[in-house]
Amino acid sequence: MKARILLTMAALSVFLCGEAAAQKKRQPEEGTFTQWRGLIDNIDIRKTFSINDYSTIYILPIDASEIPLPDKEDNTYGPTVATLENAAALSAGYMRKPFKKSEITISATDGTETPQEKKALIVEMKLNELDAGNRALRIWVGFGAGNAGATLSGNIIDAETGDILVSFKHRRIAPLNPSSHEKVLKTLLREVNEDVAKMLLQFQ
Repeated sequence: MKARILLTMAALSVFLCGEAAAQKKRQPEEGTFTQWRGLIDNIDIRKTFSINDYSTIYILPIDASEIPLPDKEDNTYGPTVATLENAAALSAGYMRKPFKKSEITISATDGTETPQEKKALIVEMKLNELDAGNRALRIWVGFGAGNAGATLSGNIIDAETGDILVSFKHRRIAPLNPSSHEKVLKTLLREVNEDVAKMLLQFQ
């Protein structure tokens, strides 16, 4: 009896894993979703597309105008400013990793001209949050105290038509991370951008 139960549980596990894999392989549908495919917190798919129809992804300068800077005397000020100044270039670099097996080119632009070429996507993003948190509280208190966080929202745009294909908003936190402020901020930026890249790769 015990062996039969174990076999049943194993078969159920295989079935559920197969279902999850099938969901990820299935072409995305238009609509608004939360916790989409375990990748993105909030997504609005306005128009489906195939990432394979595009050869270039352009990353526009990231809007960080609403990010409140720490006091200049605060030890998080320097790392925050440095990360924000390099956010677009860093984002392009971070997004390339999930695309390493793809022939799609990912480039950061200076924003002086909006690309309008065929077979190109534009990623327009805004940092809603970039908070280094409190390292001492993360190490000595835990339980969510001093957590660092980054929230990124944006649009995926067809460069030729100007149509917004997808809008999204996503957040990452760094609980119990004892690293330096600069490393924590870059880790958060890397994670949210990699999640956006993985989101794009779902559109096959």
